Amino acid sequence: MQLNLFPEESKEAQEAQEECTTLFCRKCQTEKALDQYCLSIVEWETQPHIKGARGLGGTARYCRSCHKEYKRGLATAKRMAPPRPTEDIHCDLCNVLTPSSKVHMDHCHVTHEFRGWLCRSCNIGLGALGDNLEGLERAIKYLKDGHE
Repeated sequence: MQLNLFPEESKEAQEAQEECTTLFCRKCQTEKALDQYCLSIVEWETQPHIKGARGLGGTARYCRSCHKEYKRGLATAKRMAPPRPTEDIHCDLCNVLTPSSKVHMDHCHVTHEFRGWLCRSCNIGLGALGDNLEGLERAIKYLKDGHE
């Protein structure tokens, strides 16, 4: 008995791949052709996935020019930041004691200024809300309007 290690793609998967010719950049908020993105995001968006597989998030969904701009800003923030903590510290946002190996450098994505050392949850939370006051204010309003 021979095992089929490379099953053919389903017709639906092939059609989905053929239909996808552009992707939406999360940074510049524009639809761009697939060749404007890194291969990993194009493959993720156009190939069938294993059920339950985690998607790509954050800067992976930036077009190449936005990703390049982000990396330049990150390098600037790293140069301006104080040395990475070598001992466990309290997260600058939630005050939870965090191992030094798990802290994340928070920085302003506009000015590239260092803001603090955060735990993973706080860093992801800020990013998910847009990394700006408007996003945080929308979340506060949502909770105040009775959606607790």
